[in-house]
Amino acid sequence: MTAFAFDLGGVTTSEITVPIVTAFGIYLTTNIDGRDVLLDGFGLIAFASVFPMITLLGYSILTQRLHH
Repeated sequence: MTAFAFDLGGVTTSEITVPIVTAFGIYLTTNIDGRDVLLDGFGLIAFASVFPMITLLGYSILTQRLHH
């Protein structure tokens, strides 16, 4: 499961996902007052890269504890 979780993080660095996530981040930060485009856009890409790994590892821990 750990190897699968790290492989999920690689999905977010593809040629299509990064421009879409970046464009979405820029859209959100330009339409919300008080937000910085550079900081929030970078944070959104970082979160998109880490979220699949955290979700799968959390699911693995949860299922392991429920079965024991």
